[in-house]
Amino acid sequence: IDTDLAESGSNLSVGQRQLVCLTRAFLRKNKILITDKTTSNVDPRTDELIKKIIHEKFALCTVLTITHQLSTIIDSDRIMVLDSESLEEYDELYVFVQNRDSLFYKMVQNLDKSEATALTERARQVSFTLYNLHQGSGNKHSVPFSVRSPQRQSFMTGS
Repeated sequence: IDTDLAESGSNLSVGQRQLVCLTRAFLRKNKILITDKTTSNVDPRTDELIKKIIHEKFALCTVLTITHQLSTIIDSDRIMVLDSESLEEYDELYVFVQNRDSLFYKMVQNLDKSEATALTERARQVSFTLYNLHQGSGNKHSVPFSVRSPQRQSFMTGS
């Protein structure tokens, strides 16, 4: 807090700059947060901290995440898979990890076994939670995207 910032934060690490940007977005009370490879080029500790901040502090926001890192999007409601700049797939995470023909499923299978298993289990938990939320609201299908109904969407790029 007592550190003077150089122009463009050049005296901060990449992770510190990411945290400053997230703090700024949080303090502005943004309703939409768009992140683009937010956790690339940061150490594992900062990676987890950034994911935790986004999950907790932006829970009432619509969050669009662009990433190559599957673990970053584990709590997303919907996933868009892009390959060569074209939309290949768009669905819920749990649907993808069950569909052996999906590009996303194939990306999960390229992970080591423990990471693939953890991602699949977390996807099941997220899907179950969302299903119960939608049942309670009388909506048995997906909730329309709006500021009043925060959603987490992610964009994945294929090979």
